[in-house]
Amino acid sequence: MYRFGKITSLLLALLLALCLSATMVTAAEVTDDAPLELTAEQTSAIELTKESALAEIEALADSAKNPWVKEILAHATLGEATAGEPNSKGVIAVLVTVEFPLLVSGVDAKTVFDGSDPEAFVRAALENALEEKGEFVLNATVTFAEDKEPVFKWHSSKGFKAFSTALTTKARAATTSFSSKPMVAALSAYVFQHPVRGAKLVLTDGPRAMTLSAIGPGYRSMLRHATRTALPRVAYEAEGPNTEADTIASLFNEQIADFGNTFAKATRKADDDQSLSLTFDPWALIEGASGESVASVREHHARYEERYTESLDSFSSTVSQLPDLPALEMPKTEQLEGERRGVKVVIIAKKGDGNRSLSFTNLGDGELKALCFIRDGERLTIYVPAGEYAIETGSGDIWYGAEERFGPNMLPIALYYPDYFKITSLKEGQYWRWEITTPDIFYDIDPDILQYLFDLDL
Repeated sequence: MYRFGKITSLLLALLLALCLSATMVTAAEVTDDAPLELTAEQTSAIELTKESALAEIEALADSAKNPWVKEILAHATLGEATAGEPNSKGVIAVLVTVEFPLLVSGVDAKTVFDGSDPEAFVRAALENALEEKGEFVLNATVTFAEDKEPVFKWHSSKGFKAFSTALTTKARAATTSFSSKPMVAALSAYVFQHPVRGAKLVLTDGPRAMTLSAIGPGYRSMLRHATRTALPRVAYEAEGPNTEADTIASLFNEQIADFGNTFAKATRKADDDQSLSLTFDPWALIEGASGESVASVREHHARYEERYTESLDSFSSTVSQLPDLPALEMPKTEQLEGERRGVKVVIIAKKGDGNRSLSFTNLGDGELKALCFIRDGERLTIYVPAGEYAIETGSGDIWYGAEERFGPNMLPIALYYPDYFKITSLKEGQYWRWEITTPDIFYDIDPDILQYLFDLDL
């Protein structure tokens, strides 16, 4: 009996525990936040508000004069929509969120463009402009009355008129963002692909029709500078005619950049500077699209790349023909070889014409009477016997010694110009004064014009 009672008590306790557990589960289910179902009127109010919003967006896009506003509206979408409970007069308040790209590049005046990868810089800015989203919550009311059509109305201060005004502000912020100096610099480097100065970005025609204007150098001057200044680096820093192609291209490009730094700081326009102006769609350009929106840029790229490729190929060919000799340090202004007696001759190298070498070979006995080196802008006094001379003047940026001088007689490694000169004996206190001009002028002028006498005390 006792055992039966004990078993019964255990069964009753177990049954009670199960009942309590079921009760707790039921209570938990009741207290969960379950979404409330919308009434037919609330659903109708939301649909009516969305339809009105889409119609208003389309109408505004058609009528908007600001192309930046048009671009924003072209990517606008409707997001979350909610409807409240109807009040005593049957009025339901509705909220609809409009999402749109801000078109802000994300580049401000404090951002730094280092010039190393303009495409990556521009691409990131353009992607940001489309991905950075803005929101505007439209407020509307829909009134329901028995046996009447629903009456829709935008909220006076937070309705579609306010949204339209907000878009103008967003468009202004977008143009300010794209007008930042780093953005203009990166676009200039990517669009023109060569140094420019005074770049201006005109945005009035919209984000899909930006006009970039600048002053660009003459390609010939720029590429000639790159060739002339890169050659010494190949000779002195690299491996001369054995330099690898990648190194040659890298040194060549560095000198174009060096030219660009000087060009950007120039205050005066050179004779071969040119005005450049290109209109393009930056997104289409980055995406590699073709067509009218990027045609002018593509044509500009093709012209420049053709000239660049030709110059780099020519430069590589020139490098391969450099003497396979060690380049030596430029000498001081001095007479390197020959006699040091006879008639006094003062030789002046014009500043900016570069370093010069001069050889004086006597036509009578065929002997070299003097070999001189004159640094840029300096002067040298020598003494040579009177007589008729074949004089060869050379210039260049790489020195290989007295025998090879500036290297082969080939542009742009070295320039050599032969001429004939008669050096006669002079009265005491007189001397020959010879001012070396630039090679092209020297080549065209009668050498007699370059000779004139000065008294020693003048």
